Amino acid sequence: MTTKSKKLITKKPVWFITGCSTGFGRELAQHLLELGYRTVVTARHPETVADFKNHDQALVLKLDVTKQSQIEAAIKAAEEKFGSIDVLVNNAGIGYFAAVESLHPPHHLLLGNNAYDGAIAKINELRKEFLAWEAVSRSADFPKKTKSISK
Repeated sequence: MTTKSKKLITKKPVWFITGCSTGFGRELAQHLLELGYRTVVTARHPETVADFKNHDQALVLKLDVTKQSQIEAAIKAAEEKFGSIDVLVNNAGIGYFAAVESLHPPHHLLLGNNAYDGAIAKINELRKEFLAWEAVSRSADFPKKTKSISK
């Protein structure tokens, strides 16, 4: 097993969470940091997550998931600080509080870009790293854990 694989195995995973300004993303980031996980906390408006900057295991970044340049910059910053990204939580979203029939083209495009295109762009950007980790995990000498169910 290489030194790099041992390092990856022994450290807690790095979580990259989008949409941390409110709701689930914010709660998940807070919980993970309380547990000691290295956590990338992102939001379109970073001032909404500024309180996370005081945590030594947090990296707070501006990220609009519809902007490829911001996705690339956020991933690069996360990798520079923590060395890798192990878990991606595509939580970013935009709430539209109206009846479906009142949804007009500019709004439905924004919702679609955020929910679908943003998620695909982040996954594509991280794909190489995740595939590299999969190759390391297959080639490393990991103990096999199995459970048997018996009556």
